[in-house]
Amino acid sequence: MAYVDDFPTDARIVRWNLLVAFTALGIGGLFGMIQALHRTDVFRGFVSSADYYSVLTGHGVLLALFFTIFALCSLGASPRASTDRFRAHGSRLLGSGSCSSGHSRRR
Repeated sequence: MAYVDDFPTDARIVRWNLLVAFTALGIGGLFGMIQALHRTDVFRGFVSSADYYSVLTGHGVLLALFFTIFALCSLGASPRASTDRFRAHGSRLLGSGSCSSGHSRRR
């Protein structure tokens, strides 16, 4: 069976985490491109000089926080759910977890 069939709840959480992570990566990359164009005086039509630091902050927050956290949560939820089926009931090493539901179906 596939991971999606064995752990539908965790698979949905992994998909949503990846969607949020790569959306943040795309928007953060766009902000980085706007920042680079503004900083090098190639094109200053997107933002004014007063809004430059808002774009800089958005670029850093989206990439450092949102992309990193949600990508790591999706990568951590997948193996945790697949190893849950091999553990005995009540011997969970990772607890309920902060990134995934912890409601994996056991075999």
